[in-house]
Amino acid sequence: MEEYLVKANRALLEGDRDGALKILEGYPQSIDVLWIRAHCVISEREKKSLLEDIFNSEHPIYAPLAGEILKREQDYFIKLKTPPEYQFWKKDTWQQKIQQFRRQRGWVFSIGGMFVMTILLIFALSLSKQQADLVVLQATQTAQDFLAHPVQSPTVTSIAELGPVLYPGGQFSIIRFERNTRRNVNYSGYSAQSDQVVPATGAIFWAFQYKFVCRKSVCNKPPEVENVLLKLVGGGESDSTRYVLADYPVAERIADGLSTTGWLVFEVPEAAEPDRFILILNSDQQFELLWVY
Repeated sequence: MEEYLVKANRALLEGDRDGALKILEGYPQSIDVLWIRAHCVISEREKKSLLEDIFNSEHPIYAPLAGEILKREQDYFIKLKTPPEYQFWKKDTWQQKIQQFRRQRGWVFSIGGMFVMTILLIFALSLSKQQADLVVLQATQTAQDFLAHPVQSPTVTSIAELGPVLYPGGQFSIIRFERNTRRNVNYSGYSAQSDQVVPATGAIFWAFQYKFVCRKSVCNKPPEVENVLLKLVGGGESDSTRYVLADYPVAERIADGLSTTGWLVFEVPEAAEPDRFILILNSDQQFELLWVY
């Protein structure tokens, strides 16, 4: 990753949107630059335009993410435009009833007082329910925003490429991570009907996205190692063979010279911090990658 992209990402993660935009001034409008700008600009119209450009680029990583954001924003816009239940008088069916009432209001006035009292009671009850629904909707929206999309979620962190580690079969590096990931986690060898795995009490899932470059004829199981251990600061470790992300269970098979990405999932104590990765090729060969962030 280019140095100016690393600096812009760090400025964004620190909340300095203007600083990130200033760093990107004068550089070509690549997909990485458009992605960072989309998360920095204040104008909703400009943000939507940038996300549409990313989506139309058909970039294998960013285009699907931009599409999900645009779809979510459109769905939320439709919900906001739909009259809530307690504003029933705005709906077409009630507009017709109001017109009928106006035509027949001569005899309706006799029961007007009772009607008004009933409307006030319904309004009070519906308003209370609507407020509760809005709290649930806002909580749901917050949870959706917390899903693991790069930069969009506060738990997702893009970093300068960590590595690479060279070993027989390929080269391995870490490109982003999620502490306490909100993605669906399953056991290795899961089926489509498997339930989501919940971390043990007092533990969380760390997810690390890696980049792997094949260095042999065909790499059938990137990253071409038996196991990856995550050593923790102060002692302890977790291995990568037990869990997978439901949406990214395995990396694709590739030939010599090509690269792919995948995810490693580790269950660790909530207060623990990573120290290093140990890539185990077999009982006689293992390679180390220090965690620096």
